[in-house]
Amino acid sequence: MLAYVFRCRIMKVVLAVFALLMCYSRIYLGVHYPGDIIGGAIIGLTTAWAVVKLCPEGVLPRYSRVPWGIVVVWTVTTVVLLI
Repeated sequence: MLAYVFRCRIMKVVLAVFALLMCYSRIYLGVHYPGDIIGGAIIGLTTAWAVVKLCPEGVLPRYSRVPWGIVVVWTVTTVVLLI
């Protein structure tokens, strides 16, 4: 959903790395099985796609600028998770 809202490439890369790292950490810590992660990803992607398609034009805002505050928070979180 956020990749749709924020159209800039930097934000999409940050979101993808963050999501993949979170998925890996859940499997590594033994909290979820890979099937849980794949099933959740399918449900999440399907729901996001449906919301984007079903919302009337103009309801979901689209931003071209990079929200640097969000990028910094996710980057710091990613670094802390890697440590």
